[in-house]
Amino acid sequence: MLRTGRCCGGCAGLLPAVKSVWQRSLTAGQYYRQSGITEHAKESKVWMAGIKPQQDELSQVTNYTASLQRYREYADTTLRTRPAMWAEMSKRRWSNARFRLYGGKQRTVAKFWAETVKGAKVRCNSAATGRPLALAYGAAGFSGSGSIGSKGVPVKQMLREACKQLPGHVVLVHEFRTSRVSSARTNVVHGQAESFRWLYPVRSMAKRSRIRGLMCSTSNVIKRRFYDRDVSAALNIASIAAGPGRPRELSSWRGRPAMPNPGRPGQEWVCVRDRGLLRKWQRRHQRQR
Repeated sequence: MLRTGRCCGGCAGLLPAVKSVWQRSLTAGQYYRQSGITEHAKESKVWMAGIKPQQDELSQVTNYTASLQRYREYADTTLRTRPAMWAEMSKRRWSNARFRLYGGKQRTVAKFWAETVKGAKVRCNSAATGRPLALAYGAAGFSGSGSIGSKGVPVKQMLREACKQLPGHVVLVHEFRTSRVSSARTNVVHGQAESFRWLYPVRSMAKRSRIRGLMCSTSNVIKRRFYDRDVSAALNIASIAAGPGRPRELSSWRGRPAMPNPGRPGQEWVCVRDRGLLRKWQRRHQRQR
């Protein structure tokens, strides 16, 4: 099972019940370092030092303007700095660096999927049982561009490589609201939810900020439980793909409880007083692994 977007996932056979969770991740930082993007950025900064005056001059103008005078200033500046820029960018080291960068990106994604598929086959013992290994892949509808000023893991390339590593065994699953539903407390039978539990993001009162990747259930029947957002979403994706009679989306069956409206006290956030509860949850999560 894999949940894209958060760059977190793992493989599991399409079994009636998930007996263990194996979490693998390819974060944007790992992708940058292993593919050579970080090293390429450092080299480019050194190479561009010789044309820094031209770059500073170009940064003062823009072609996104409705003024004819300002656009003419942009055109004149571009023509004036073009010889120096072209003399640097036409050097062979730039084309060689781009080619190495392209190969590094391809190898990084291919290595991640090869190790993931190999480890999943060993854990599921597919060679002894003869059962084919399938991958429930969260079909996320986003560009995967990452944060402002940086790029994320390529979503389309990850999907293409997954289909290449497991030809004919990739099941695309709509992952709408899979991270907002408890994977352990939701049971869908004949299109009706017997137990439907929403998950809420956790806000630390000590740090006064949201704890990334941590969700909490606020049920009155059971004690408050904490969930890893990506692991819970991956389990939901696997259950949707494997379970017979399950809906294609967690929000489309008839009689589903409506999602609480944000803005009410206690519904948009779950506040924790200090970091002790987070450390306790982390220790328990590590023991369960």
